[in-house]
Amino acid sequence: MSQAWLRASAEARLTLVMAAPSLSEEQARWLMQHVTTLDDTARLVALLDPRRPFLFPEVPRSEVRAALLHRLRTLSQNSSPAMLPRLTLLLSGTREEAPFNAQELKALEAISMLPSWRGTSFSQTFLQVRGHLRELGLPDTAARAFGVAEQTVGSGVALLLRKRAETSWSHLSVEEQRWLGRMLWHIGQRMAESSSLLEHSVGTLLMEDGAEHMGQMCDLDQARRRDDMVREGLRASLAASIERWPLPSLLEDLEASRARNELTWLRAFSGHAELP
Repeated sequence: MSQAWLRASAEARLTLVMAAPSLSEEQARWLMQHVTTLDDTARLVALLDPRRPFLFPEVPRSEVRAALLHRLRTLSQNSSPAMLPRLTLLLSGTREEAPFNAQELKALEAISMLPSWRGTSFSQTFLQVRGHLRELGLPDTAARAFGVAEQTVGSGVALLLRKRAETSWSHLSVEEQRWLGRMLWHIGQRMAESSSLLEHSVGTLLMEDGAEHMGQMCDLDQARRRDDMVREGLRASLAASIERWPLPSLLEDLEASRARNELTWLRAFSGHAELP
């Protein structure tokens, strides 16, 4: 990555920051200087993913995270009303073993009433990242771009939400458990309606937890039937061994199709849909 960094444009460097397992102090400080150029919430969500606590070096970790959160807060005020940016702001920096307090539960209820999980396009992020990786001459651009795009869908913050809910159940009354259960159900439902397999899988987990504490497991039947169809498509795509196909251009086209709507893409492998 070091050589690619030296020859990359500022926009391509932002992609490299998302793709890197960790950043040097110089790279982290460069990001802090360019944080105002991040113009969508997707990349900010990826950089604040709680599963990547050591992406930034210890110095200046707190400064970089504060700058990213400030930028996310600013963009969220002017963007479409989606759950993910606001949930990231609510949970960022919190510990998974900490029960929800009353103020957090009220904020979570407001988030659970929003109409969509995220307001950004997975396909657009994929194409943007792939273009930058191609510009830098890096190998396996489609597969790498898909992995980077997956970082923007918020699975990390959704799993943190689930962990904190698990810690909270024993601290809540029965009515409060139902209240939190409804929140998890609504958030999980919106997440599972999104286009990626990762969102579908984590969203379904939230719905299951929510239904269990709402006492309404019958509501899960439809979600589980949809999940079974997705899993059927996943098995079919794995059996196809796409990564072994000999034509790079065909693989690139398939990855682009997958990025447009992964769930439809998987259903196509089991004969339930056309490739998106």
